[in-house]
Amino acid sequence: MVGIAPTGNRLYKIKIMNTLKSLWTRRGQYGWISIEIIVASAIAFFVLDSIVVSTYDASRPYNYDVDRLVMVQVSRLDQYHPDYDDTRMRNLDVIEGDIMSIIPGLAELPEVEKAIPLPIRGFGGGDDSRDDVPLAESLHVQSFKATFIPETEFFTTMGIKAASDIPGNPSIEQMNDMWVNFYDEMICTRMEARLLHGDEYTAMAKSREAHDTWHAANPDLSNPIDKLAIVGIVEDIRAWGDRPWPLVRFYADPLYHSLQWNNRGVYNILLRLKKRENAKSFAHKFNHDPELQKLARSGVLEFNNAKAYAEFNGADTLFSPKERYRNLLVVFFAINIFLGVFGTFWMLTRKRAEEAGIMRAFGATPLRVRLMLYVEGSMIALVSSLTGCAIYVYYLSKNPDQFEYGLSGFRAVDMEQMPAELHSWVGDFWAHSAVVSAVVCGLMLIVVLLGIAIPAWKLSHINPVEALAEE
Repeated sequence: MVGIAPTGNRLYKIKIMNTLKSLWTRRGQYGWISIEIIVASAIAFFVLDSIVVSTYDASRPYNYDVDRLVMVQVSRLDQYHPDYDDTRMRNLDVIEGDIMSIIPGLAELPEVEKAIPLPIRGFGGGDDSRDDVPLAESLHVQSFKATFIPETEFFTTMGIKAASDIPGNPSIEQMNDMWVNFYDEMICTRMEARLLHGDEYTAMAKSREAHDTWHAANPDLSNPIDKLAIVGIVEDIRAWGDRPWPLVRFYADPLYHSLQWNNRGVYNILLRLKKRENAKSFAHKFNHDPELQKLARSGVLEFNNAKAYAEFNGADTLFSPKERYRNLLVVFFAINIFLGVFGTFWMLTRKRAEEAGIMRAFGATPLRVRLMLYVEGSMIALVSSLTGCAIYVYYLSKNPDQFEYGLSGFRAVDMEQMPAELHSWVGDFWAHSAVVSAVVCGLMLIVVLLGIAIPAWKLSHINPVEALAEE
């Protein structure tokens, strides 16, 4: 009687059953491998969690032209410099004049589109301050306060865009020239306007009404942030590398006044480069070219340093010196974990020459031999790595302080009360665990398949007679 060859789903089921039988036959051997992968996956979760989160945080958009900006810093002359003059050093009019005299020369460089003075607070770096934006009862999120020097084309130099779809909103060129009063007014991001007044499209009118009502009842008190009149709204931007949310409010601060509270003796000049210019390359060139540095020398001021703004403001947080060394150690540790798994599967696959030879002798194609090895390895890798991740997630559920929340700083319990705009998978325990587990399992699967691939290719083309003779 002629047998009927299995087809379709039945053939697929037979192959799965054969694979499971093969795994069961080697359960003693594979049991130790599974334990190794479980332990390696739990450790990999611990090791890679911070890398996954910091990579995500670093990838959040800034929404201004951070890649075209270079910060040139000038400082007061050293007291041993022949041109040092203590009286002139203490005169803010002199310092202001020297800063402004440097700017035209820098603006004329062929790589530079625009040069402006920048206060040291806010986007100038350091000495920044924050507002607490109220969300729900007893819950708030921090907003970044930033100064700008009016009539210097600050917003257009930074590449910040106005929210042009909001009725009555000034253009970005008009915002450049606004003298926004710190105590009564602000220019803010779209999200901040929405969080403060429920709707960015009516926020300007609502904020003005709230301001006038508060000021009439409390003429001698400073206006809280939700009682400031919004005079302009810009598109959402992130100010700094360690500020996760696009919550920024701007107020005007003339250069002379900003010099009064600048006790560092270092002053900022921001350069906007032309298109296709590289900020890091230009900053490196500036730091090593004495002729360029002469352009940043005037009166009582001399060149201090130049940096790409992405490095200056922490946009390169992931690659800052501190983070670089930490991440290198983490990556080195992770590579060693995966190399151990890789080597184990490499050695075990090479030892299956006899089995491959028998399969080839019975007519199995090279592809069939490789697929058998790949499927077995994939099943072991996925089941074991998921188990390892589940064990570590269980540990984290009992020790939530060990969880990596990144820049958000908000835990799952906070997320439930926060507006949708501020939700993040990083702060959600289960979503966060799922993402990192997927990364760990995916990497483990790749490592296992790579460990199998090269020896499997050789085994799948082995001569059956030679394979059996060697065994």
